[in-house]
Amino acid sequence: MGSSIDTQSQAYYKKQYAEAKPDTQNKVTYTIQKGDNLWSIAREKLNKKDVKNSEIQDMMYQIAKLNSFDTLEKANNLEINNVIYLPSSSDSQSAVHSGSDTKKVRDSKTTAAEINKILEPEGMNYFDTMRYKQKHIDSVPVELYTENGKAGINYWADMLNKDSKLFFQKSYSSSPTKPSGLVITKKENDFPYGKTQANLLVQVDDNGKFKKVAFNTPDVKMHSIQFDYELDSNGNLKRPSNAYGGMEVLDKMKKEEYQQFVQALQKHVDEQIN
Repeated sequence: MGSSIDTQSQAYYKKQYAEAKPDTQNKVTYTIQKGDNLWSIAREKLNKKDVKNSEIQDMMYQIAKLNSFDTLEKANNLEINNVIYLPSSSDSQSAVHSGSDTKKVRDSKTTAAEINKILEPEGMNYFDTMRYKQKHIDSVPVELYTENGKAGINYWADMLNKDSKLFFQKSYSSSPTKPSGLVITKKENDFPYGKTQANLLVQVDDNGKFKKVAFNTPDVKMHSIQFDYELDSNGNLKRPSNAYGGMEVLDKMKKEEYQQFVQALQKHVDEQIN
C-alpha cells in the first residue's frame, strides 16, 4: 500500500507542477533557511491573514516550476543557504514592483506613519511596543514595506549628496585595527546627543570598496536588533526574513540610481576610513 500511495503522490505532484504558470520574467531570489520547505516559503511569500490552503498550494507549485523542481524528491530536499527563485508578485499578494516601475515613491514620513499605525498601538509602554512589533511585523503589507525602503534610499541619497550634518563612526568585524565599514547617523536638529532619526551601515571589502549597505528609513524602526533594509552589490533591496540573518529580495534599483547612490557612499567612506 505504501508504494501505491507514493506513486499516487508522485502523479499528483507532476500534474500540479505541469499546470503551474509562474511569471518567469519577474522573479526575486530567496536564500533557504533552516526549517524551510516549499509550503512554509509559499505561505510566507503570500504574506496575508487567513490565507487559504489552496492559495499556498498554488504558490508552492509556482515556486517549484520556477526552480525546475519537477519531482517530489527535488521539492522535498531543499538545502540550507541555496538560493532559489520566487515569483515577484501574485494575485493574492500586494505586487512587489520591479526596478523599471515608474510609480512615484512617496516620502519617508508618509510611509513611516502608515507603518507605525500598524506596529505601534497607542497606550503601550516601550517594552510592550517592542514585543508587539515582533509579533506583528508580518502585518505590514509587502508593498508598503518596499515603498518605505525606496523612500529611505531617496532620503539617504539626499543626505549623502548635499551638505548635511551627519555623524560618522568606524565599525570593525574581523580586525580590531582595520575598519570594515562606516556607521552614518542623522540626528534631530543636527545635535550630537539628539534623537537618532536614522542609521546607515556601509560595509566595505578589504580594498575599502563598497560591499553592501544596511539602513533604516527615518521615523520608523520595524526590527529591534536588525536594520530594516539592506542593499547589496547587485542593487537588490532586501529585508530580514528571519532572526538568523536571512534576507528576502523586495526589489531592484535602477542601474543609474544605484550607481549614483554607491558613489555618494564611497565618497564618505574614502573621506572617513580610506
